[in-house]
Amino acid sequence: MNEQIDRTLTVAAQNLAAWQHAAAENRELRLLQAEQLGASIARAFLAGALSDPDVLTLQTPVLAHVPPVSNAAALAHAMGVEEQLAFCRGYLTVAPFPLCEGEQPLPPPPAAPRVAFSDSYFSREALHALSHVLPHAIPLVAPSFASVCEELAGERSDFALLPVEDSVTGALAHILEEIDRMEFVISHTCEVPYPDENRSVTIALLSKRYRPRSGKGERLLDVSVLAEDEHTLPDLLSAALGCSMPLRRITSRSVPYGTSGVMLLPTFSASNGDVALFRAYLAAKHPRAQITGLRTHITIE
Repeated sequence: MNEQIDRTLTVAAQNLAAWQHAAAENRELRLLQAEQLGASIARAFLAGALSDPDVLTLQTPVLAHVPPVSNAAALAHAMGVEEQLAFCRGYLTVAPFPLCEGEQPLPPPPAAPRVAFSDSYFSREALHALSHVLPHAIPLVAPSFASVCEELAGERSDFALLPVEDSVTGALAHILEEIDRMEFVISHTCEVPYPDENRSVTIALLSKRYRPRSGKGERLLDVSVLAEDEHTLPDLLSAALGCSMPLRRITSRSVPYGTSGVMLLPTFSASNGDVALFRAYLAAKHPRAQITGLRTHITIE
């Protein structure tokens, strides 16, 4: 009986090894085909043979108007996340992805920038931790969070510091909503621990007119995407990993009444990731998704 089991295990192991080898070869060919297709489509756009960038939307049907593909709907179902990434990678080797919105680069800050904040232990610790980014900052103490926003909005300060999260109570929604409403840009976040307590407060560095250098810290990419079916989240995580951007954290919020799905708010570690490739994938696969921030995160030990 033991010899029979041993033979069964040996045959199973040999079969699995052979099939895995065949699958690896098949995967390489699939990705090569998708990448070559992306490069071909990019060259067609550059040559003026294609004028509608919506054909790049990796939904159903994908590439529906791209000649000479006659069965593009079947191609849509055949392309998994890996092939979709390979398609975008191939396109990017030839030209920028046309569905991606171009970022407006902000200029560097003045030599001695004014930084508004509501005076607290956490804000002063964050300002000190950011000294390598803003080495000659001029502190401007404001009486409240609202007045900090007013100082920045009125251009009486160049930057502002505001708390955006408590590790125990979670995100400070009212402050984040105000940041969105005033269209402030978060360039850095700093996690400041409570003295002698197992909790922390995250302080955000905000600006409207300037973008300081990244400095030391972990690069984080914040995304907002509507999950309309059960495939959105696993596909999104697989695509991020394919771009070398592991998940750092994820939250969600409800969507307006009458809208199906849930709004996912993942944050990915982008320090070693291919942000351009992930941006192209999002634009093609989830056209309504938004990259809400690319920031540097500092943790004070």
